[in-house]
Amino acid sequence: METEQVPLPSPADAATALREVEQARRALDGTVPPWWYFVAMAALVSVIPAAQLVPSGALGAVLGIAGFAGWTSLFVIVLRGYMHEVGFTVRLRRQKAWRLAVSGIGSGLAMAVAMGLASSYDRWWIGFFGSGAISLAILAWAVPLRRAARRRQSGCVGAA
Repeated sequence: METEQVPLPSPADAATALREVEQARRALDGTVPPWWYFVAMAALVSVIPAAQLVPSGALGAVLGIAGFAGWTSLFVIVLRGYMHEVGFTVRLRRQKAWRLAVSGIGSGLAMAVAMGLASSYDRWWIGFFGSGAISLAILAWAVPLRRAARRRQSGCVGAA
């Protein structure tokens, strides 16, 4: 079996390609997430306990499925809007994905406890405390995240 010999790039071509990759990386590092993204995600999280307000029976099942479909659609719209605004798809490195998974599990546990307490004490509004706390955490997390992105952005401008 024959293989075609692909000519190696010259050192100048390789250096140019590496510079272009570095410029692209700096441009991505300087991307500041928009505020509306965090507000929209917090709003989506805050309405999750509304699922407890769906009546039982066939009508409740239809309303629950329709509500879940609507919520999922809004979630996808927010994510697509974010990716469109920043101009790229977010791909997490293993370390960042791990942090996101841990915070997601913690948030899920907090919601499960709040929903369990709401069901146990027959007080539907208790579930909204859990979702409200998570929503506030999302908004509070946005501040240092955006600040760090702005610092990287200002550093990228001077470095480019």
